[in-house]
Amino acid sequence: MANSERFEIDLPNDLAQFVHSQVGEGALASDADVVREAVRVMQRQASKLAELRAMVKASLDDPRPSLTDDEVGEHLRQRAAALRGARGEHA
Repeated sequence: MANSERFEIDLPNDLAQFVHSQVGEGALASDADVVREAVRVMQRQASKLAELRAMVKASLDDPRPSLTDDEVGEHLRQRAAALRGARGEHA
């Protein structure tokens, strides 16, 4: 790999066994591939978490007034009725 950095890591036995089992089951071709895929999964999760945090922050920073539970319930009932009506369903 031209653009890569080599790491040497120690894993607890249970994690090492898991890595070896993934290779043994044919999930991935090598121990290194298992570790790379695990880091990619963590990277995707971190990205999604950052997106969620940004959404929560935007929501908290929104200057518009919050809705009451009753207002939310009424809005959802209206949306559900509109969706049922669009599909030709009856309540």
